[in-house]
Amino acid sequence: MALLNRRLKDRDIERFPLVGENDGNLSEYGDETDLDTEANEQFQHHGISLWLSDSVLMLIEHIQIFAVFLVLSEKWSWPLDWIRETSFVLLINLDIWEFWKINKDIYDGASEAHVPSSNMFSYKTYLVIWTVFTFVFCTGFVAMYRYLIYKRPLYLLLYLTRMKRVLSVVAQVVCIPIGLVVVRLLQCRPEVTASRAPSLEQMEKVLNVENNIKCWSGSHLIYGLETLGWFLLLIAALLFLVYPVYLWRVTKGEVFTHSSTQHEGYLQLKEAEYLKGLDIVWAVEQFFLFSSYRRPWVYYQSVMYFLRFSVIFAYGISLDYQVYPMAIVTITMFLLALLMMVVKPFRVNAFNVMKIVSLLCNSLNALIGLLLELEVESAILIYPNIKYALLGINSFAILAFVVFFSFLVLRHYGVIRKKRPLWPALSKDEKSQELDSDTKRYLRAVLQGRQVLERALSTPPIFAPVHELERQIQIINAYCREAEVTGNQTFDTLWDLLDELIEAHNVFNSQSLFSQSNKTTVQDTANELMKIMPAFRKRMDKREYDFILMNPVKRRMLLKLYALGLFLNGRSTKAQENVTKKLRFDKMAKRSVAYDWKGSSIGSPLYSNSDSASVPNTAGTLDKLTDSVDDLLKHVDSVTNNNNDGPQILVVQHEKNVSNSSDGSSISLPGAVAYEENNDITQIV
Repeated sequence: MALLNRRLKDRDIERFPLVGENDGNLSEYGDETDLDTEANEQFQHHGISLWLSDSVLMLIEHIQIFAVFLVLSEKWSWPLDWIRETSFVLLINLDIWEFWKINKDIYDGASEAHVPSSNMFSYKTYLVIWTVFTFVFCTGFVAMYRYLIYKRPLYLLLYLTRMKRVLSVVAQVVCIPIGLVVVRLLQCRPEVTASRAPSLEQMEKVLNVENNIKCWSGSHLIYGLETLGWFLLLIAALLFLVYPVYLWRVTKGEVFTHSSTQHEGYLQLKEAEYLKGLDIVWAVEQFFLFSSYRRPWVYYQSVMYFLRFSVIFAYGISLDYQVYPMAIVTITMFLLALLMMVVKPFRVNAFNVMKIVSLLCNSLNALIGLLLELEVESAILIYPNIKYALLGINSFAILAFVVFFSFLVLRHYGVIRKKRPLWPALSKDEKSQELDSDTKRYLRAVLQGRQVLERALSTPPIFAPVHELERQIQIINAYCREAEVTGNQTFDTLWDLLDELIEAHNVFNSQSLFSQSNKTTVQDTANELMKIMPAFRKRMDKREYDFILMNPVKRRMLLKLYALGLFLNGRSTKAQENVTKKLRFDKMAKRSVAYDWKGSSIGSPLYSNSDSASVPNTAGTLDKLTDSVDDLLKHVDSVTNNNNDGPQILVVQHEKNVSNSSDGSSISLPGAVAYEENNDITQIV
């Protein structure tokens, strides 16, 4: 499985907290140049952002349910001015039909009267627009899904997971609007003949949105086909019936324990691995479907689909029944609020408080409608008291949401309670989360093992840290035994990691320099390296001093290029090596062949082993040495070209009595040394 964000693969896990709050400042842990080169190759993700999506979805759900109550209030007679003043919330459901009815004064506030379809715009056009919009979205989603599978990008699984998450959010937002549109296609009301009094035989049911079409007749079926309404009905059935079952199956496949503590520890581990780029199980296995909730409420989203379906169902039967719809909604929402008070659904307590407040406020709105349908005599149900009651209930809900969002933003950015993160996360602080010490110890070991494993997989096999893999295998194996005995929830995670570590070790053991089979060779190399380490350290310090004014990045680049050149090309020609050695030889200061050799800067030794207290002046020695070596190499090349038939040896002849026949001076070369007075020939190979 592909891994994310290798920015921390070379960093010690002890250097940074395991809480994902500082992921935005990861550049302080590494070389900024490395991050720039890898930025385009990484899958950009924004961490665990469920707190934001959950809060926004909670607000949208609250307003959507209130908008459905506003439509239902046309039957139980909320105050007409209250309905008109709050009709703008109908737009949250894209309910143009009801918004048009209220704001065009087509609805007069009478609970018993039906609005003739001739007074409204064509519902056929409205239904076709909704169907086309839904069809385009579904087609685009499937096309994008197939395109990604065809192209097979590097992070295919993550892109597909992101699309599934988008689908999950869109489904929660559009299920109520689509449900309202589809239900109107099925709503029928009785039509009474005007010639005589109505009777059961004379009453015929017609579509509420098209009064000239009789319910469940051939024209009704044709009407659904012409407007593609039956296709939209199929989509609604998938949203309210099939998709919740799919969510239930996915969640059931990922949840493996009934213990709340074990469930919390497992979620924190997977979230920490995802945030640190060690594993992508949290994303690929769709943990976002249940990662916001505690163990008893892992099927929270399926329950909320049931709540939305109950609201739509109540609206659907509102033309035939007056009391039952609001009784169903009121009792359902009140029982859910009561259950959430006893068993908290969200891992973040602020969400629990806000969800309970939302359910109670909407249940009170529904309760007022139920009391109106039951015709209960109460002072609070008399105008304008009922309007003030509705205003107070919904104003409290608005205030609660304002405080809720303000609290989330302040907590997220660390303005309040800086030491404790908003989202539950694995941390070194024992007081930060309700996890036992053994679980935290195992989870930290898993993160360290994942980091070592990822580094081994991302490096060339010859440099794979097999010795670190062996150490992690021993640690994880010991923890596996402990977790198995104590029944800790991290046993399966430790076992899976142990299998991966053993598999990686078997692959790299025969190739890596750090394996046990190459232990002797590595030890010999290390011993040889330790012998020259003091001199190497001294030379590196001297180099740092020489390049003290150079940019650190350029200084490191020069060192890397020099080391690379040694590996690729080796040292320079052998003539240059020998010349350099002879220039450093102490006898150069004592032996001179010619008068001009005595004055040569190259003839003077760079270092002296004499016991004199004088210190030689080495200023410009490196430049002089380099120039002399270059001149010598040029002369070697010229002599070699002139003596192609003979051996490639530079021969310099010196007579015992030096005479100046032409220009008054003997010919000498840098590095030409006469070892004995009786020798006429000195060879420089």
